[in-house]
Amino acid sequence: MSGELVSFPLELAAGTKLARIHLDSAEHQHDLDLVVFDGSCEVVSWDTCDALWVAANIGPDEKIELMPSEATSYFVAFDPYVVAGADAPYTLDWWVVADGPSNLTVSAPSEVSAGTSVDVQVSWPPLASGEWLGVVEYTNEHGPLRETVLDVTIP
Repeated sequence: MSGELVSFPLELAAGTKLARIHLDSAEHQHDLDLVVFDGSCEVVSWDTCDALWVAANIGPDEKIELMPSEATSYFVAFDPYVVAGADAPYTLDWWVVADGPSNLTVSAPSEVSAGTSVDVQVSWPPLASGEWLGVVEYTNEHGPLRETVLDVTIP
């Protein structure tokens, strides 16, 4: 297994606010790296594809977040850089947050001044058990200003 890229296609539609890709192994003696390649590759390899994002920390826990401006395609791959033993069990998860209506509600002042603090309340009921990802976008009359990523785990 060591050195072989394992890849999966990922198509993101127009209006995607955020895509999170997470690679992990419960066996921490391995070093697994996460790579996002250009989706136009015919054969996914380091030699034939452009690596657009690489998460290569020491260990098996890697994460990449994408905020595409338009519909696009990628190949998500993991590189078993160091495998201690015959194999390295892993989990590869991804979440996609699309633009559009949701049951997330935000309560905030309608106006704020630069350099001041305000309280913002966010609620997201009802969420089932699991991991959830959301984006709160701050805007003004000229358009988006910034975003806050919400990462919620419900046991």
